[in-house]
Amino acid sequence: MKETVETITIINRHYNTSTGLDDWIPTVITGVSWHSKLTAAVTQTGLKAADTLVVRIPTSADTNGRVYMDPATYKKAESVSGAFTLAHGDLIVRGTVTQTGQTPLTPAQVQAENADCFTIVSVGDNTRRPNAPHWRVSGI
Repeated sequence: MKETVETITIINRHYNTSTGLDDWIPTVITGVSWHSKLTAAVTQTGLKAADTLVVRIPTSADTNGRVYMDPATYKKAESVSGAFTLAHGDLIVRGTVTQTGQTPLTPAQVQAENADCFTIVSVGDNTRRPNAPHWRVSGI
């Protein structure tokens, strides 16, 4: 796979049973591709434009020791330390995002502080391909 020179941060939501709130957990991954393009559609109310973003994450990308867990298993897991997932509604940021101090990450904070950020709307699992196995993640 070409152009796998980007670093991204996946921000996964996981329900915390002890607090009753969602935790937003960052995973930094290096060695991915990031592509964006402006798409447009004509509607009855006029021209609508939106950025469409596609990230390809090779299975060989550096996940800092974290392993992929499918969204259903991730959601049910009591502990998700050492894991990441690619679930609808989670965030992907171009670059590195880390949690600082005791302040928990929130989606609003992440989106306000990062221009290159999108919400996952589609995930393609191409990890069983013989050439360039990867996950294809798209969003808006």
